[in-house]
Amino acid sequence: MNVIVCGGRTFENYAAVKKYLDMLHDLHRFTLLIHGRARGADTCAHRWAGEHKVPVEMFPAHWRLHGNSAGPIRNKQMLAEGKPQLVVAFPGGDGTADMCRQARAAGVMVIDLKDERTRVEVTQRWRMRSEGATTKAPQTSSATDTASSGRSAS
Repeated sequence: MNVIVCGGRTFENYAAVKKYLDMLHDLHRFTLLIHGRARGADTCAHRWAGEHKVPVEMFPAHWRLHGNSAGPIRNKQMLAEGKPQLVVAFPGGDGTADMCRQARAAGVMVIDLKDERTRVEVTQRWRMRSEGATTKAPQTSSATDTASSGRSAS
C-alpha cells in the first residue's frame, strides 16, 4: 500500500511516529512511504521507513517558484504521482489540513492522528488483529501517549 505521511514541521515526536506507523504498517503493509521532505513529521517518517526498509518517495515544495502556493501544489503532486491508498496525518498546521482535505476530495482514506479517538481506534484495531500473535504492541518512551504533542517523548 502506498501511504503519504504528513504532519507539522515542529512535530518531532519520533516515539509517537514509530508507534503509530508500526501499528498501521502491520495492518496495511506499506510498500511505499511518501512525504514532503520537510522537518518534523516528514523527517520522523523518513527515519521510520529506513529502519523498516520501506521505499521512500519525497516531494519537496518549491517555495521560491510557487510562493505560498507551493505547499498545496506539492500536496496535489504527491496525490497524483504517488497514488496513495492512505494518508497518515500527525499533528500539524495549515499544510497538514490541506493535505487531508485534498486526499479526502480524491477519495483517499485519511487517518488523522491529532484526534484522540482516531489514535484509540488505531490501537484497538491493531490489538484485535494482533491477539494471539507473538508481536508485542509498540511502546513509546514515555508513560503517556504523546502523539498530540510536538515534543519528543525522551
